[in-house]
Amino acid sequence: ERQLLPSVGASDSEFFVINGTQYLAVAHYRAHESCFGDVECTNPAGADPLVKDTVTPYNIESKIWRFNGTDFEEHQGIATRGSLDMEHFQISGEHYLVSANNFDSSRSSAETTSTVFRWQVIPPVINGSNVTSAGPSG
Repeated sequence: ERQLLPSVGASDSEFFVINGTQYLAVAHYRAHESCFGDVECTNPAGADPLVKDTVTPYNIESKIWRFNGTDFEEHQGIATRGSLDMEHFQISGEHYLVSANNFDSSRSSAETTSTVFRWQVIPPVINGSNVTSAGPSG
C-alpha cells in the first residue's frame, strides 16, 4: 500500500494533469453500503413516506485529490448524485471533468443531471454546470 484515501462508496477514479500538477478524482456513488436506490434508502423505516429526502445517501461529495510530490492531499469536494464515473477531457486548452450521476436521492429518481465541471486556473478549482441525464452508466 502506498496511501489510503478515505472514500464513501467509491465507484470510479480518474487521474489527470493540469499545468504540471497531478490530480486524482474519485467518484462517490452512495454514502451507505446498505442502500441500493430502493424505497428503504430514501424512506427508512418509521420515516414519513411523503418526505422523499429523509436520507440522501446518493447526494454526496466526490473528491479531487492533488499530489504534493509525496502523497495525495484533498484538494476539493464536488457535489455529485450517485456518481458512477469521472472523466477528464480538454477542449481548446480548457480542462473539464464530467461526473456521470446516476441517482438523485432528493427526488428518488434515476432521472437526474450529470455535471460538467470547468477548471478555473486561479484559484485552481472546478466549477460545474448540469447536463440532463437519465441514470447514465458511465
